[in-house]
Amino acid sequence: MFAFDKTLKLKLAESNYINKHYASGNNPIDKYDSFDSFLEHRRSMFTYIRSQSFLRFQYPITHPTNCLEEWNGIKLMYKYTRQALNITNPLAALYGIVGEDDKDSICFMTQSGQAANLNSILTLLSSYEELTIDYSEKMFFESIDVLTFYKEKLSQTQKVKIYFFDSCDVNFVYPQTLSKDSIYIFDTTCIIKGDSEMQDFILKCKSNNIKLILTRSHIKLDSLGYEYSLLGSVCILNYEYFPQPTVKLAQPFKHFHFRMQKAIGNHAHFATLDQIYPFLMDKKFNHFINEKYKRVSQNYDLLCETLKANAISFDHYRHKQFLTLKVVKNVNNIVDYEIEKSQYITKMRKKTNFPIYYSDSFGFDYFAVTAFEKLDHSNNLNAICRLSMGDIEPSEFSVCVTVLLKIIKNLTE
Repeated sequence: MFAFDKTLKLKLAESNYINKHYASGNNPIDKYDSFDSFLEHRRSMFTYIRSQSFLRFQYPITHPTNCLEEWNGIKLMYKYTRQALNITNPLAALYGIVGEDDKDSICFMTQSGQAANLNSILTLLSSYEELTIDYSEKMFFESIDVLTFYKEKLSQTQKVKIYFFDSCDVNFVYPQTLSKDSIYIFDTTCIIKGDSEMQDFILKCKSNNIKLILTRSHIKLDSLGYEYSLLGSVCILNYEYFPQPTVKLAQPFKHFHFRMQKAIGNHAHFATLDQIYPFLMDKKFNHFINEKYKRVSQNYDLLCETLKANAISFDHYRHKQFLTLKVVKNVNNIVDYEIEKSQYITKMRKKTNFPIYYSDSFGFDYFAVTAFEKLDHSNNLNAICRLSMGDIEPSEFSVCVTVLLKIIKNLTE
């Protein structure tokens, strides 16, 4: 049985800070006896913080005045539930780029990251004729589903060229050349907001008047892996340089960003005020995020070395948040496979105390496993496991990596 004393000490420091500054000292704790007790305490603390945020706001849908105020360093403009929730300092609040003038940026907060992607795609399709979109088939499957569904609306004439690149793509790289005639969508979800390479890319686009749409889900890396609330964002950089829409609508919006606002509102995808994390602009909180990323990256590298040494093939991802492994044996029913493996993972967690759960998504403090089906290039259906990295102090992870290796072998063989 692993104790993870060093890891729990790190987590206690995070929790004490969050508790002191955002939970009014609610439910103070001196020590975590186990990883499970830590998870339960953090979950209850975040629930309490959100309940206080909910009480903090008067909603414009029932209140006679619009909101234009500052909320924990974030400047908010909230017109109406179906009309807009704007952050007027998005580069600082969402991407950690402080000191930049955001006057050429418009940012809408959405119900989720996928809502940001969906409305970006739909707004482009409903704004421009003769539109083409270039994207990788290895990016997030829900975005691919949307593009596949609307592919008959795409043209081959390339009058308006769109490039959609996704940080979760196994082949993701930053584009080396950028065209002022094209529009770029960049899903940044898998990259921590303080990442210098991402910040440099955003600033490069901004200074060169590149038309860039940034989308992001904030429930993964921006809240220490706790689903404080569903929250996404879509940020339009250099919006004045977007071409005027050529598709006519009932309401004659002449500018792309107004059409984006209308689309998000029509689909009821704007976030609500209580969904905004009070710690998005907190430098100390973001320091915890950066330190966690360093530990996760170090553990990811060790796991990759271990898998290679044991001749286990896997797909490596640049962001180091997760990796994927092909299940060797034939899986006739993915649901039966998931039930069997979730029971096995629960058994191993109880036996060894290793913090692993059968769970979707990534960015958690614990390791997470999920499975899905995927067609290969020969049109064969394969079962794929995705293993998301947990936040274990590296010296402790090096001791228990063999347990994770045993679990992986069971999942894939």
